[in-house]
Amino acid sequence: MQQALISIRHIEIDVLSFHQTVPNTATFARGMVFGSPLLDEIRSHTGGDPLRIHEALSSAMQEEFGLSPCTVPMQAIVFTASRLAD
Repeated sequence: MQQALISIRHIEIDVLSFHQTVPNTATFARGMVFGSPLLDEIRSHTGGDPLRIHEALSSAMQEEFGLSPCTVPMQAIVFTASRLAD
């Protein structure tokens, strides 16, 4: 398979930090485990039980941020790139 060569002119990386209200930590933790590529990592690399990890994550979130609803710190990393015109 041949790879395409791309000439990048400019790359920007922005780190956006913010706080988000989470109505239900158990639901949020479920989304993190079962609604992301993390689930495949849990199954293929650790052999772990995703349900047990969900329960542990939910419990840890309650300990860290309090009972639902709570506010949690979040972060998004945004990459923006533009290429040279043909």
